[in-house]
Amino acid sequence: MPPLDPRTQLSVRLGAILGKHRFDADPQAAIDELRSAAGPDVELLAEATGTWAGFYGGADATATLARALIERIEGAAEWVALGEQRRGGTHGTGGYVRPRLHELL
Repeated sequence: MPPLDPRTQLSVRLGAILGKHRFDADPQAAIDELRSAAGPDVELLAEATGTWAGFYGGADATATLARALIERIEGAAEWVALGEQRRGGTHGTGGYVRPRLHELL
């Protein structure tokens, strides 16, 4: 299998940073680490953070980080709908419907 291209590697790294900080009470460390990792690739930073916020932002435990990403990362808000779409409307087999991020803001 060929190695991942640099942009895909960066996308994976950004995802790992988001996962590491998802439950932080203060999201500033996550924002700083994400910006440092992304460097000049602000488009990928916006895509990664916005889709993450849309996918995970409806849960109480991750809403703090999700809100901060949308407020502090330029362009992230444009990707929230895609993250929500990828998550879908139900969670698991019980039919639990998690609130969408915009319902919490």
